[in-house]
Amino acid sequence: MQIANFHFWRCAAIRDSACGVSGVYWSLSIEEQFYIFFPLLLFFANRRVVVLVLVLTIVVQMFIPRPVVSFPWYVRTDALAVGVLLAIWNNHRPIQPTKSAFLGRNAYFILIALSIGVTAIPHVTGNRFFAVSAIALTSGMVVLVALYLENGHTGKCVSRVFRYLGSRSYSIYLIHVLAYFVTREVWLRITGGSVPLDSHFTLRFAITAALLTFGLAEISYRSIETPLRLYGVRAAKRWSQPQPRPPQRPARQI
Repeated sequence: MQIANFHFWRCAAIRDSACGVSGVYWSLSIEEQFYIFFPLLLFFANRRVVVLVLVLTIVVQMFIPRPVVSFPWYVRTDALAVGVLLAIWNNHRPIQPTKSAFLGRNAYFILIALSIGVTAIPHVTGNRFFAVSAIALTSGMVVLVALYLENGHTGKCVSRVFRYLGSRSYSIYLIHVLAYFVTREVWLRITGGSVPLDSHFTLRFAITAALLTFGLAEISYRSIETPLRLYGVRAAKRWSQPQPRPPQRPARQI
């Protein structure tokens, strides 16, 4: 029903132990809700209204207290709005490399620093209301620098690594929880349950989980995600093409 965010908010509010371990996927419902609402906005409004609504979506949520597992924390569309604004900007006027020598030399380091910053924000800000907005805006800066690199000249080797991670990121996101559970089960079977799986197994866990995550993500990307995406592209092209009108019969002469 695409309401997992509301479901897991209820679980957090009522402390229902029957909610399971798939809570990490609650954000998928926000995406689907956004993908239902946003096309309607595009259909009924012009670009200026769309941009205004997206900006208001970001600004308003900056001043809403959103502590972890509160209702507003599970209903956050500011990051999606930031991404759409960047897409509109890049499509209307592609983001071109500037003459800034500093950014040109350090773009990859800035990208990595911003990515690390996204993970550090919750620990630095704690439960403060602006933490979620800070994550959204910092993530937007990550995409902005990535667009700068995409439209400019990038090193082939580094570019391939980033392109690979970007193309498989969704599959990695979907598969990593399963990979973690399988990792624990594998080492539980290997040890026979006679040895506590403590910090001595960290490296073994990390290697096993990484191999499973990237291996299964690659299979999912090639066998499921890409074929379905290409099918969606073909279906969209069929729907967007005007249908030929049936030939009209000549008027019957009396």
